[in-house]
Amino acid sequence: MSNKEKHWYQDGGTVFSIIVMLTLLSIWGSRFWQHEKEQQKAPAIALNAGRLDVSPDGEPVLHLRFWHVHPGALRNGRLTVIVDYPGVKTGEGLRIHAFDTWEPNEDHTVTWDVPLPGYDLKQRVPVRVRLEAENARSFAYTQVWLGTGWVEDEVSISE
Repeated sequence: MSNKEKHWYQDGGTVFSIIVMLTLLSIWGSRFWQHEKEQQKAPAIALNAGRLDVSPDGEPVLHLRFWHVHPGALRNGRLTVIVDYPGVKTGEGLRIHAFDTWEPNEDHTVTWDVPLPGYDLKQRVPVRVRLEAENARSFAYTQVWLGTGWVEDEVSISE
């Protein structure tokens, strides 16, 4: 019997190390590719308008309108709006608009009325908005309603 040196592919430890290394590189490469693919998409930017009215029963109601300015229709996504006001009843401060396709511009506006019981014109009402779609990068921001309009210098954007 002769003691021959084994080839690299006959050594179990070497083959196992190579398989583990290739698996880790594949996972890392896939994640990197997905991240780069997501960054190439145009952001799905939602714009909004609002107005405060008094309902017939004397309660203030915040009328919100949302539309997007993505260059084309958004597909398979959702618009999530959270009104952070302590007087809002459970479930009325959270609105989710799910869509298969949503065309851009104000012609395709989504509207919601949010009752604000006991609202004082000096109270700040943060409105958090998040727009996600399959063919666009997610976009989120918070805007503050104060009195009868939006506070222009209190907008925080996050992607």
